[in-house]
Amino acid sequence: MKRILLLILSMIFLCIALPAASADTVQLTHIKQDDMIIGRCVAPASYTIKSQAYCCTEKQCLDHPWLLYVGAYSPDGIVMEYLSDQGYYSDSSTPDGSFVTQFLTPALHYMTAAEYCDYWVNLLNPGAKITLVEENTHPELQAILRRKEQSFLNQVNSMGNSIGITAERDSRTVCTRCYYINESDKNSYFIISTSTHGIWISASLPGPFVTVGSSYTLWEAPYVYTMSCPENLWNSNRDVFTVFMENTSVNDQFLLANQRLSSELQSMMTGVNLIGGESYSRRVMQETTSTGDYYNEERFTDYIFDQNDYTLSDGSHVKVSTAYDYVYEGADGAVYYSSSAFDQPGGSTQLTPNR
Repeated sequence: MKRILLLILSMIFLCIALPAASADTVQLTHIKQDDMIIGRCVAPASYTIKSQAYCCTEKQCLDHPWLLYVGAYSPDGIVMEYLSDQGYYSDSSTPDGSFVTQFLTPALHYMTAAEYCDYWVNLLNPGAKITLVEENTHPELQAILRRKEQSFLNQVNSMGNSIGITAERDSRTVCTRCYYINESDKNSYFIISTSTHGIWISASLPGPFVTVGSSYTLWEAPYVYTMSCPENLWNSNRDVFTVFMENTSVNDQFLLANQRLSSELQSMMTGVNLIGGESYSRRVMQETTSTGDYYNEERFTDYIFDQNDYTLSDGSHVKVSTAYDYVYEGADGAVYYSSSAFDQPGGSTQLTPNR
């Protein structure tokens, strides 16, 4: 059954105001692969942007055949990374890391967003001493999440009860965690923001002598954002993570292609994995991305972040915290933002927020 995703972006704790007479520069980079524009990244102009999109491997689930990775690397060792939606299967007997052919989905035990943060920080920092120093579970979103949970339960049960499928529980969690990483050769801070959505299913199939039943959990992590920063650079750079999160994502065409592929691959797959659908998946993504490069789908940054939206000369949009009163576009397409009116770069144009 198709899972409805909660595409919410968690916010970092506090933005640090720019000092007077100092404009920061960020660059919008369109993420392209095989002549397809599939997303974008906004990071400081000095960063190197790397990306890779994967389709139809045993690391992805049938609901999301395509997975996008984006990395932004600074010259002095700061790394910011983004992963698009990933889906998993969990039950009491299936080992993590296996591929569940019934659902064409990798197995991983269910985790809350906080637990998923811990999972990634340990995966990416093996052997290091890791200390949690900050956490934000976003209490302002809890009422919205509870309403989403109940609505999804009602939807699944209204469709599934007639065929022996019952949704027992729905859980949606959001978390941003910051860790101090102590290694033999360096110390750093690692911040991660993610969310998870799990649905607990009971299925029964009546037979002539016995009813066959099963229970399992299908769950997703709609996004993962991380930042690794050397300790000596942390205080002056942690705010760039917020800009990265606000603006880095897959585009609407990427989402639409995954939705189409999820339905069509399910009907065409006859093997035990998704590999046979790779060429078809690439064709669908190419067809869908050729229609444009849009970011109009509702994203919870609109509610979580206190930000303004600006339109660049090429029609692209960028979001900047309202802490910065002055936003400019340079002739080279770079975006500058500052809290001082005296920082306008030469040859740039001041932007007005969209209303």
